[in-house]
Amino acid sequence: MEGPWVTLYTGLLDRRPELFARAVAAVADAPEGPVLVHCAAGKDRTGLVVALALSLVGADLDALADDYELTNERLAPRYAERFEAADGAVPGREIPPTRHVILGALEHLRTRHGSIEAYLTRNGLTRGHTRALRARLTAPTPR
Repeated sequence: MEGPWVTLYTGLLDRRPELFARAVAAVADAPEGPVLVHCAAGKDRTGLVVALALSLVGADLDALADDYELTNERLAPRYAERFEAADGAVPGREIPPTRHVILGALEHLRTRHGSIEAYLTRNGLTRGHTRALRARLTAPTPR
């Protein structure tokens, strides 16, 4: 499903693939403990980097999309503030991105590159990064 948000996301992924590979590698290379991934708003580039990392390690895509969409609730006050400040002059942005946006972006990569892993490794992610990421993100949570 295309729309302004999917077009924005696929454009970001297509224009700067090496930056997305580098961001995912940084998560893999981070010292033990929590890792913070953030951008200006904490939704678009952040959402893409986290979705790439999680999908690479086999996360459930429906759960990933649900979590992504939940971010709208958290950012609703910020969206409203920006929309009001722009006097509504942000065409296509008055409706925040929904689950279909992140799923559409990931599907775009699978269609264009064969897989998320192929997209990332072609742009700098190593097998070592992938192994480290799997260990980091699929390890059992300590109790």
